[in-house]
Amino acid sequence: MNRTILLLIILNSMIMIYVFNSVPYTWVLTILFSSILYGALSPLISARKIYFLAAEAPHISLLSIALGIILTNILPILNEFSWTILISLALIYGIGLAIKRGLDPDIVTSAAIAFSASCSVIAVSYVLSRYSVRYNLWSIMLGDPLLTTMEDLYILISISVIVLYVIIYIYRVNVYLGIDADYVKLHGVNTLFYDLALFTVIGIASIILLKLIGFVLEHVLLLLPSIMAMNITESSNQVFVISILLSVFISMTGLAISIHLNVAPAGSIGLIAFLFYTTSHILRVKRNG
Repeated sequence: MNRTILLLIILNSMIMIYVFNSVPYTWVLTILFSSILYGALSPLISARKIYFLAAEAPHISLLSIALGIILTNILPILNEFSWTILISLALIYGIGLAIKRGLDPDIVTSAAIAFSASCSVIAVSYVLSRYSVRYNLWSIMLGDPLLTTMEDLYILISISVIVLYVIIYIYRVNVYLGIDADYVKLHGVNTLFYDLALFTVIGIASIILLKLIGFVLEHVLLLLPSIMAMNITESSNQVFVISILLSVFISMTGLAISIHLNVAPAGSIGLIAFLFYTTSHILRVKRNG
């Protein structure tokens, strides 16, 4: 076993024992499964080099949540979560289709961010003035995983398990697609299936993560784990494992620090992630001379 992976397993075991004995188990499980979620998504995003989508996902998620609340009150044929997921997937599929048709990803992303950000302001303002919601929309901006209800926790665990399974299933082919998509197509692989699976897991996971880690930090935590892992190893399989282990350790450490210092967990997790990234980058520079 890789020494880095072994060290991270030991560190995770130690911090998990500490936090389980220090804070309510619901807080620990919320942080654990959310960190597994973004830790597993991060290498997939890096493998396909779709960093633009990580930047756009929080904007889409915020707009989808606001529109989901509005549609639930106007057309109560679906619940709020179902409307939110459908809207999020429709927007992400639209971006993916535009890029698939040959449009420049940077142009598509810029246009999508402008559209979703503007619509989000209108939709959120409308929701705040018209409807009573069971959670604070401002917590979505800043993130507060400690306010997670048992219902939210069950949804988080279920989606995390499903998304992790899908990511493991599609990861290797997506790595190959990121390296040489034409080579993969020549071997008769149905790339449309893997593209749809990729956009689907990002769309669903980003909704869950927005409610937990917040709009401000979501795109950062979707990118940093895999970048840190790539600073440590060049193996795609090891990048996947290290990304998840780093995410769990950083998140649990951030939770412990936030409790002791009485600061927002999302903020402490983000700062620790930044420190780990800086350290991994320095070590990579020294290793490569």
